[in-house]
Formats: sequence, structure tokens, C-alpha cells
Amino acid sequence: MPLVMDENHEAILRNALKLESNTDLPSDVVDLYWDIERTARRLGQNLSVHELILVVVLAGRPTQADPTSFLDERDIKTGDRVLAKYRNGWKWGRFVKHDHQQKKVIVTLDDDNGEEERRFSATGVRHPSREELKLIGEA
Repeated sequence: MPLVMDENHEAILRNALKLESNTDLPSDVVDLYWDIERTARRLGQNLSVHELILVVVLAGRPTQADPTSFLDERDIKTGDRVLAKYRNGWKWGRFVKHDHQQKKVIVTLDDDNGEEERRFSATGVRHPSREELKLIGEA
């Protein structure tokens, strides 16, 4: 008799992975689910939402950060280095300010010699990694 996944667990996993109800769960997620389910049963325990979250994360499919979180950050200061998506590529620039009313991030790009302020969506601006900063000698 084949094993059948609990329908609530299946719904939670689909929700976490942003899958439609008629879409099959990825095989790596299902395999990991059964590994954890068997271990929990051996210990006489039922899987909780926390274990289902671990299935998703351990399968390498964690939920991505909210793209508008850049608008909510308080620790960024005027002049801080950022990368902005401009003409299909990430360009170096400096943060100017947030325009909370229009939900835009205002940046001056290095390509413009910092002369022109450009508006970007919150998803079009990101903090550079330490490695990226090292590449330009600013880490």
C-alpha cells in the first residue's frame, strides 16, 4: 500500500512553495517529507508546522525576502553604496532617500557621475554583499 501524505501537510507545503492546488509537489520536497515523517513516527510524534517549514528550508526552497523590505530599512544612510537594476543589469550607485508616498528608492548611479537622481522600485535596489564591496575596494 503506497504512503499517502496528510492532506493538511500537503496544503501547507504547497502554500509555502507558492504552488497551485493542482500542481504536484517537487520530488525532493516529498522525499524529504517522508524521511522526516518516518523519523517522527518512530518517535511516536506527529509532524507540526515547524517540521514542515524545515522540510521546505532543507529542500533548499525557503521563502524569499519580501522585495519591498528595502523601503522599511532604517539603517541605510544617504550616500551608502547600493546596486540598482538599470537597463537589464545591476549598476553601482549611492542611496539618496526613500520616497515612501510613491514607494520608490532614489539613487544616484556611478555611471552618471552621481549627477542625476533616479527612481527605482524597491525590488530594483539592493544592498551589495561584502564580496561585491571588496571587488570595488570599499569593504
